[in-house]
Amino acid sequence: MTSQSSPPASIGLVQRAIVVLGGLIVLFLWVMFYYHNEQIHEERLTAEAAEHLNLAIIIAENLRQMADRAKAAGSIYSAERQQGGDVAERVSRLLAGDPVFNRLSVFDERGQQLFASHDGGLERLPPAWLERRQGTAGTTVDEPVIPLALNADRERWPFPNWRLPLLVPLAGSDGQSGQAMLVEMDIGYLVSLYHAIDLGQTGFIQLLDASGRERMRADSSGVILGGEALAPAPAHGGGAVYTSRAGSKLYQSACHSMPQHGFTVVISKQYGEILQSFRAGRARQLLFNGIMTLAVLVGVFWMVRMLRGQQAALHTLQQSQEENQRLIARLESEHERSSRAASTDHLSGLFNRRQFIEVASQKLVEQRSRRRRLLAVLFIDLDRFKSINDTLGHRIGDLLLQAVAGRITRLLEPGDEAARFGGDEFVVLLAGNRTEQQIIAWVDQLTQRLSARYQLEDSEVNTSPSIGISICPRDGGDVDSLGVP
Repeated sequence: MTSQSSPPASIGLVQRAIVVLGGLIVLFLWVMFYYHNEQIHEERLTAEAAEHLNLAIIIAENLRQMADRAKAAGSIYSAERQQGGDVAERVSRLLAGDPVFNRLSVFDERGQQLFASHDGGLERLPPAWLERRQGTAGTTVDEPVIPLALNADRERWPFPNWRLPLLVPLAGSDGQSGQAMLVEMDIGYLVSLYHAIDLGQTGFIQLLDASGRERMRADSSGVILGGEALAPAPAHGGGAVYTSRAGSKLYQSACHSMPQHGFTVVISKQYGEILQSFRAGRARQLLFNGIMTLAVLVGVFWMVRMLRGQQAALHTLQQSQEENQRLIARLESEHERSSRAASTDHLSGLFNRRQFIEVASQKLVEQRSRRRRLLAVLFIDLDRFKSINDTLGHRIGDLLLQAVAGRITRLLEPGDEAARFGGDEFVVLLAGNRTEQQIIAWVDQLTQRLSARYQLEDSEVNTSPSIGISICPRDGGDVDSLGVP
């Protein structure tokens, strides 16, 4: 039974192994999908941030160079004024040779205008600009700075949106800082320098003053006026990358600050556009993973179903084999019963004449060829059996025959056989390892047993046996010569 039940059990184990393997494959696909996408997501943001930070550094460096040019213009103005030259002519030539500078104005230490290259400019510096020019701790600021945006509730911004002011400290006649030059730069010209830079549909450049207010915004199409306000850049003295928000839109911003000149350059771009190609690739990968997952699940389902079919077929075959085995066992049992019925006496259960002669012949051949031992055949008749049978009835006669057969059987040793030839005739074959004296002693014991009283239902019966003995090889070597009828 173990060998028959092991194939279905092994098929069930294979089914579980296939399901587990399929689950591990699907898990591996999705773990790799999320890991790969997370890695690409971070790499895409990092690469875009590095590109924008480099661009912010380049723009900030260009603005620093313009601040240096503005400082040089201030030095030229101071030198020309100290030498008593024609300041207006020198400034006019300076403006004509520099396309970025549109207007120059000079103010004294109280903020009062001393000189202007064009009419209609600012006549007096705001007090906040004077404070910025003097520094935060009473020290003199020597570098050009972008002035702070004015409070809209108190003062109006005095410049058009396409001009960017730059406040340049000037040295007085005594060598001490006092005067200041206000240089107005053309934002359009600055933006045109970066027109070829691809900032995408949502990317733009910002220029912030020291207070974090926007002084310029431009994208690939040019200057932007009135754009949405973003979260201010963090206070720092170099480059940084951070997340900013305008309404419901999230931007990745990279900034580079030059505190000595009072400005910060910020490059911002929406996360959606930065990750657009990544999301398209993720959608394709998601579709691929879905198809692969479906294929794995279909494959696992098909294999499990196939194995279940095989398991059912094996189970059916096993049932058929078990049924066949039961049928064979039943047939063998019936054959054994029929064989035993054909070879035994139905009343006593001992061998019949035909079976005894066959068994005795085999024992005689074995005794002669191998063992060389004595073998005895006993012929037993019951005295007065016919009288008992006629007087007490056939029922008591049959019970007496069964009782005699039982007493004979209980005295037999291994190798001995007994048979009933019919009526009250019994034959015993003594094939054990006995001497002639032992055979005679056994016969005496049998005579005593068979002569003892029999209690058969309500009757007591007495009988005695008449026993004839033939010994092989003394009296013969086969059943005929031993007198077996």
